[in-house]
Amino acid sequence: MMPIKHKILHGICLCCVAALLGSCGGGGGGSAAAPPPPPPPATLALSASKITFKAAGPFAVAPPIQTLTGMVTNLTASGTLYITVTVNNPNGFFTVSDVTLTGNSGQVNVIPVAAPILKSGTFQGSITVNACLNDQTCQTGQLAGSPQTIPVEYDVGSGVDGDTVTPRIVATSAAGTVVLRGTGFTGATSVSFGTTAATSMTVVNDTEIDASYPALPAGTYPVSIDGGSISDTASLVAVAPPAYTQAVLPYPSTLLGEYSSEIVYDAQRTAIFVLFLTGNQPFSPSNSTLLRYAFGGSAWGAPTQISMTNLEAVRLSPDGAHLLALVSPDVQHVTMLELDPVTMAQTSSTTVTSPSAGNVACGLALASDGNALVTFQTDPGVVALAFGAFSQIFTGMDNNGNNVSGDAQGCFPIASGNGAIVQLGGLLNGHEFLAATEMPTNSGAATSAGATSDFAGDIFLNGPQVLNQTGQISGFLATVSNVINSAGTRAYGYNPDTVSCAPTLSVFDLTATPVVIQYNPQSPQYPVLGSPVALPSDCVNQTYLLTISPDDATVFIARDDGVVVQPL
Repeated sequence: MMPIKHKILHGICLCCVAALLGSCGGGGGGSAAAPPPPPPPATLALSASKITFKAAGPFAVAPPIQTLTGMVTNLTASGTLYITVTVNNPNGFFTVSDVTLTGNSGQVNVIPVAAPILKSGTFQGSITVNACLNDQTCQTGQLAGSPQTIPVEYDVGSGVDGDTVTPRIVATSAAGTVVLRGTGFTGATSVSFGTTAATSMTVVNDTEIDASYPALPAGTYPVSIDGGSISDTASLVAVAPPAYTQAVLPYPSTLLGEYSSEIVYDAQRTAIFVLFLTGNQPFSPSNSTLLRYAFGGSAWGAPTQISMTNLEAVRLSPDGAHLLALVSPDVQHVTMLELDPVTMAQTSSTTVTSPSAGNVACGLALASDGNALVTFQTDPGVVALAFGAFSQIFTGMDNNGNNVSGDAQGCFPIASGNGAIVQLGGLLNGHEFLAATEMPTNSGAATSAGATSDFAGDIFLNGPQVLNQTGQISGFLATVSNVINSAGTRAYGYNPDTVSCAPTLSVFDLTATPVVIQYNPQSPQYPVLGSPVALPSDCVNQTYLLTISPDDATVFIARDDGVVVQPL
């Protein structure tokens, strides 16, 4: 490729200095003395023969700038010294700064771009350094050791943290598709779940395979790629849908009327987690209470309860072995606890200094690459932190032009069912993280409390809004608290009724064309299918949180008096 423009580091005028050598001799016929040896030539020497940058992953902040120093020695001739730097084969992964020169020593900074511009991989280029006299283009007057070409390499590692299969829990007797993430997948030709071969597979890149599985009986199925020759430690778990009946799981009396901030369903263990921010408003550190309800095969048991200061969000780890619990001990730090998903006893703790002092870490979502993404209450300078669910390492994410809008709605990141897309943004400005490229973008669907997504991440519900991945609204629902099924064909909405105290659950057809409402033509609504489902009595009108089982057969609703279990 053609080199880009030369950068002139410096030019200095050297004093004209001549050393007069005295001649030997007296009179008479003595022989003349031998002339002194010529001085060594002026020579250019550089401080490094190669410049290498490394980033942990495509989402990581740029590595530190590196400084290259050039020294010209034995410079005795008169004239003007020039040093130039040329960037060869530019591919956009580094730049060079203006140069400073002190005496005969010059310095130039080599500046790497933020890793998200590059994706993962190894990027190579070079710079050429020239030193010469009296020619600012250095076409003539080259000094010894000039020119020198210095290779520049930028290694961006894979951001994938461990081996994952998403979703990890699937329903028995139904075929489906999962996303496998790991490393070394290039060239793979087969995938099996236990001894059952995948019905199809596509190698997306070295870290991702999309595979389809046939209907599986209940059990755990280790993932095998090329018969085990490509290492993978993930397992797919098929569970039979339990025979749930409509029920209300009451809260302890101390929590009645408190704010329930989220609900999580553990399909493998048939358990429900409900998180309360006790006596406080959302988006602020507070005393928190976590409840766990477990289904014993025929009935739900009394909840297990723990209290924890400043617990903000919980998610099951990609392998289901831990309950990841995001804690904001103060505005200076972020902590990820790992809890036993059955006893809720703490098993480990990882703390990092907050990348933005004064802002509370409050949102948590899991991408398919094994990273739990942490978002912040108000932070115009940081997209998120990535917490490796297997490595237990926090990594700062890029803040170079990929910022989450500075509003409290960043507390509600939402991941698609396959973990490929995580909407990081807020109610007003959507931003998203693409797990396949591990790059954040500045466009995406808005998300707020109770937002939800289908499996593919092409439909998001945010309150009554139905949006696509990039945040374009396709229509509206007649209810505010909603959840979507994995296929993206149905939405289920809670209808409170404070007059009759007889709430209902409506089913919306997302495959139909939204209908223009006469009194509100700007908000076309998706039609309701059939008659609303009657729910147990409730007379309090507040925000309701909904989640749905992996088999799309049961909706769980966190409301003021308890959790409603509603088979569909």
